[in-house]
Amino acid sequence: MTLLNKPIEVAAYLDSAGIIKPLRFKDLNEDGSTTLFQIKRSIRRDKEKLGEDNYIYTFTCEVIVEGKIVLCDLKYNVQTKEWILFRM
Repeated sequence: MTLLNKPIEVAAYLDSAGIIKPLRFKDLNEDGSTTLFQIKRSIRRDKEKLGEDNYIYTFTCEVIVEGKIVLCDLKYNVQTKEWILFRM
């Protein structure tokens, strides 16, 4: 997996227990176009404490890229509400 660490737009929902579930994300390419990635399956969710009231959730997901299943890590900062494509 390649380290990318770039901001992305994510469509997600909260289940009845309040757990975040990412569905798909948009990545901005170097030429200005966007690529939409559908999340096939969320494999793992980890919670990291950065400060007293600041947490980051890391989601390991399977996405389909050019017909192949690829793993990626998405990070969500609870305090800043920012999503990061950490690696793919």
